[in-house]
Amino acid sequence: MFTASRPSVKSSSTSCDARPFSGSGVTSNRSMAALSADSRKLLLYDFKTQKWTDWITEPNAIGFPSWSRDGRYVHYDNTSTKEAAFLRVQVGQTRSEFLIDLKDMHRYGRYGWAWSGLALDDSALLVRDVSTDEIYSLDVELP
Repeated sequence: MFTASRPSVKSSSTSCDARPFSGSGVTSNRSMAALSADSRKLLLYDFKTQKWTDWITEPNAIGFPSWSRDGRYVHYDNTSTKEAAFLRVQVGQTRSEFLIDLKDMHRYGRYGWAWSGLALDDSALLVRDVSTDEIYSLDVELP
C-alpha cells in the first residue's frame, strides 16, 4: 500500500480538489491517480512534472478505482448510472474501455454502491446481492 503526503492539486490543468484512492495508487513511481471531490473525474498526477491532468470524466460517479498489477490500467465501475458498467482506462489514453455490463446485476448497498475491485490476475471482483426482499407473515398456533 502506498502512503504519501497528498500533493497540492491546485494547478493550471485543474482546480478541483482530488484525493488519492485506496490500493496501489502509484504506477512505476511516476504517477498517481486520484478522484475529484465529486468523484466524476479521474485525475493523474505526474511526479516528474509535478502536475495534475484530467484523465477521464464520467457523467456520474467513478466507483472503486483499482490499478492493474502491471500499472498500465485503472479499472473502475460507474454503477450510479442507468448504463452501469465495469470499465478500464489505459495510462496515456483518454477514453475508457467497456468490460462488463452491470445494469442488470443486483448489487447490495445504498444506491447500488457495492464494492468492486481486481483479483491477483486482474479479473473483476464484483459483489452482488442474491438475498430476497420478501417479507412473510406466519400465523402460529401453539398448543
